[in-house]
Amino acid sequence: MVFIVITTMRTTSAPRGWDRGAFAIFEDALLPAVLASALGVALIRYGERIRALLDRVPRWVLDLLVFTISMLVTLRITFRAFGGWPQIQDEIAYDLLARRFAAGAPVPSSHPLYEFFRIRFMVDDGHNYPLFQPGWPMLLAVFHKLGQPAAAPAFAVGMLTLGTSRLAEKVYGRLTSLLAAALVLSSGFVNVVGCAYFSHGLAAALLVLALERLYVALTDEDPRVARRAAIAGGLFGAWLVITRLPTALTFMLAAALAIVSLGFAGFRPRPQLLERTKKPLVAFALAFSLGPLAQAGWNLATTHRPFELPQDKYFAQTEPVPGCHRLGFGEGIGCPREHPLDSPKEGYTLERAVVVSSMRWAVFRTDAWGTAWPLALFALFFARKLERKDAVIAVAALAPIGVYFGFYYHAIQHGARLWADMMGPLTVAIAAGAASAFDKSAFAEGEGPSRLRLWASALGVVLLTLVIHDEHTRDLPDRLLKLNRERQAERVRKHLDRGNVHGAVVYVGNCIEPDRGDVVYGWASVLNAKPPESGDRFLVRDFGPDHDRQMVTMMPTWKHVRVDCNGVPVMFENPVPSPRLIVSEMEAKFPPDDRAGGYAAIKGIGDAFNKQVLELKVEEPGAWARFRQHVFEAGTYDVRVTLIRRPDGGRFALAIDGKQLEPLDNRGAFGPPTTVFAGTLPLTAGTHSLEVRSLEQKGTFYFAIDRYELSKRD
Repeated sequence: MVFIVITTMRTTSAPRGWDRGAFAIFEDALLPAVLASALGVALIRYGERIRALLDRVPRWVLDLLVFTISMLVTLRITFRAFGGWPQIQDEIAYDLLARRFAAGAPVPSSHPLYEFFRIRFMVDDGHNYPLFQPGWPMLLAVFHKLGQPAAAPAFAVGMLTLGTSRLAEKVYGRLTSLLAAALVLSSGFVNVVGCAYFSHGLAAALLVLALERLYVALTDEDPRVARRAAIAGGLFGAWLVITRLPTALTFMLAAALAIVSLGFAGFRPRPQLLERTKKPLVAFALAFSLGPLAQAGWNLATTHRPFELPQDKYFAQTEPVPGCHRLGFGEGIGCPREHPLDSPKEGYTLERAVVVSSMRWAVFRTDAWGTAWPLALFALFFARKLERKDAVIAVAALAPIGVYFGFYYHAIQHGARLWADMMGPLTVAIAAGAASAFDKSAFAEGEGPSRLRLWASALGVVLLTLVIHDEHTRDLPDRLLKLNRERQAERVRKHLDRGNVHGAVVYVGNCIEPDRGDVVYGWASVLNAKPPESGDRFLVRDFGPDHDRQMVTMMPTWKHVRVDCNGVPVMFENPVPSPRLIVSEMEAKFPPDDRAGGYAAIKGIGDAFNKQVLELKVEEPGAWARFRQHVFEAGTYDVRVTLIRRPDGGRFALAIDGKQLEPLDNRGAFGPPTTVFAGTLPLTAGTHSLEVRSLEQKGTFYFAIDRYELSKRD
């Protein structure tokens, strides 16, 4: 145990050495040191009186107090760090779904020119929806209806603080409850992760709320209270299922342990307890089952298959490796397009999981409350007699680490935000450790804590206070300032307002990652109205003048402007409608609606019209990829294809609505783009299916297609 404590105090930076900064926490901390010391002494001298006074305060008063303070603190940080806007692609996708829930159309049909609205992490297969689950956007939608979406993250953190406080009281008592609430409020980790538009805050809250209600259902002697708690706990768990499935798995592990540990004496069942809890457990199971049913319903509304998640559909469209974004180990685990540096050929291995888990633990340890809290947690297991309830809390706190140990994505995500799920139970354990000597339930009748234990607990409270003060005065402001500098969407909006751009289609280009194609647009798209066409301006992706003329044709009475990488508007070049000539950059069509026998990707080529092409790698006979194309006027159209010849190319053909055109051949030496005639066919006005099909039989071939043109005959 001494070795474990010493290890927690070490730094992960190279070269390894003693984390001396962990001890330099007293600088500029005189006031918190005095206050914390006074609190420790007061608890030693007047612990019984303080506990009796706290016990007289109605629980609802404490609930209201901790919830309100937590929400206000988080709301303030939300605006300081993010300006009340979603910033990261995940947040943007969540927010977009929430706005659609608020508008009553969560899964709308695709726009006819769907490629102009494509965002990372969004599936577009005739309907448009994100890969994420709907539980968090449903709550966010309520705040959109109230006109205050930025209050939703604060509400989620308020629920987390409330649930943590209540769980601590049910298991350890009122004093631990207040300390646990204070720890959640003071965690820099919760402050930063919880104030964003991610689902982590809500998932952490639902886990601890469901666990608290289940604990009451298993321990309360009143059958009515137990049944009501079971139903509420099951509903919280059901909501968790449609919010974050890995976290729901975490809760199921903790719930199973709670039922077993409280229902059995050693290996023998406790018949009286099992008889009393039989009905509450049935009620809990029925309520919890609504979660899987709701997720299956959401799957049907999106992917049209009850057991296919939207994330499975998204990665099936965009990744060359099937099922790459899943739990487990071995070859094929890890998505090479989404995370090329973290998806080696051997996949996600146990060795890699051990390495990254230790890295994430180090980050989480320092982000949560600094270096003192492992010592407080240490006290829980050595300053008091362990009970079954301690095992329930410990497993609930550690289960997220176990679940995410088998998830390759935790190796590459920023910081340790996937471990936010453990904040509730872990906080309860830490608070119980710090206040272990002040908890009268930890000692037998007539027995009291030793003087050494009292002083050790007081020292734990002081250390936690000092480290938290250091976090909030030195580290957290720098972190918030860094986040504040990346508010791209607000910069775009500011420039558009300054340029008086209204009644306009605004074309936003990609300025950062060519293979993403939508990074800056993703940030800026949060400015779109609901739906986009109802506003006086809306933002679309920019693919160059030729391709963008399709949007000009669809909206000829609007102004058309571009913004540069800083969001400054510039005039659109030649905004002339052209319904008779349709030019489509093939990279704009990525990812395909469907594919078989091959894989599509975007490849940068300097000679191409838009410096990018769509590259198809086919490995099976008759491999194909399917896209959509909108036609404005009915008529007979000539089809021309611009392709890149290459030595490993092959023969392929285009098919429109199943009608195959003339064979094409892109074999040859590397050279500039070549435009070839592909055939003529009649087309009606509306959306058509465009298919690229390989005519090769065996081997691996590459088709690099720059663009195609549909030219209407007179």
